[in-house]
Amino acid sequence: MEETKFDTLKIGGAEVVVGSNVFEAIPDKISAVSKEGAICIVYDKKLKDIAIAVGDSLHKLKRRIFLCELDKTKPQTDAVPDYIRYIIAVGCGFAAMRADKIARAISVPWSMVLTAPTTDTILQGKSPKHVFIDKNMMINCEKRFVAAGLGALFARRITAFESEFARVVLSSGDGAKLIDVKGEIDACSLAVALLELSTQKQFMSSAECAAHIMRAKAVEKKVAPLLVGEYEFILASYILKLYSFLLSSPSIDVCLPPTREEDFDTLSKIGCDYLVKQSKSIDFFETNSYFRISYILSEYRTDLLDKLRLVESKTAQRIWRRVYDDAGYFLKQAVRIGDVEDAVLLAGSVNENLLGFAYAQGALRACTR
Repeated sequence: MEETKFDTLKIGGAEVVVGSNVFEAIPDKISAVSKEGAICIVYDKKLKDIAIAVGDSLHKLKRRIFLCELDKTKPQTDAVPDYIRYIIAVGCGFAAMRADKIARAISVPWSMVLTAPTTDTILQGKSPKHVFIDKNMMINCEKRFVAAGLGALFARRITAFESEFARVVLSSGDGAKLIDVKGEIDACSLAVALLELSTQKQFMSSAECAAHIMRAKAVEKKVAPLLVGEYEFILASYILKLYSFLLSSPSIDVCLPPTREEDFDTLSKIGCDYLVKQSKSIDFFETNSYFRISYILSEYRTDLLDKLRLVESKTAQRIWRRVYDDAGYFLKQAVRIGDVEDAVLLAGSVNENLLGFAYAQGALRACTR
């Protein structure tokens, strides 16, 4: 029988293994870094069949295998029995986060079976030994997962521009480069690009922050939410256009300032108080800071506008819509412009970049309906 071939590459500290029926590679890779003890497979609750397939592939190691279902709607514990000596995550962002926390709690290594290209957080601050990407699984994953991954990738445009704003106006950071999938976009190349992006990611862009808020508000209303990455694409497109309007012409600040306490209360009520509690290094409401930033922004306004023109892309928007079978028609019912505006406003209240400054000006409140 012909030996199955797998593509391997190093991203961050993880060995990424890509191939058809990648389950065949898992036992030898795990055995190379962990020789004994029980293995715990943590999996998103809708992926039990894949978790079982991973467990079946590990039987040749003659080690005890345990399955642990994850449910993001319920409180989770990091406690696992002492005899667990290796963790394998099956899923996407939530599974990676849980596996990393559990592995750190008991000081054991872990690996990841990535089931869909949905997020740019897999390797952010994490160090799995391996990330396994099965080509067949990627090809057959739901199209909304691909759309979510493209949303995270497109939101990198916001990160790149906001990093430039921080460097020029706020004298912080060193800029961020755009990362795009080269050649034809497919689920596998998208997954690899998102892994590379996650190793460089340090903070949420304004679009990602607003996406988390928009999803939380949908959950609060008991409306079936989109994936964070899907919201992220929509919000990145909106915010890029908003930035273009803000920078297109000089203006005198005549808007009423917002009431942050009310917006903070709203964030807390929908379960986003973690955004409020983040440490802040810039206070746009401090008088000297506000007028200093306003002056510097007026000096570099046209330069920033030129940078902004480089990151806007109608082509990317067309590609994203066509991922869906109905070319995104369902979004007309799933997303309201008022919800987008509210999410951007609330994101501005905790943002430390141009969106935060626009919030302090009162411009975001003036834009809401």
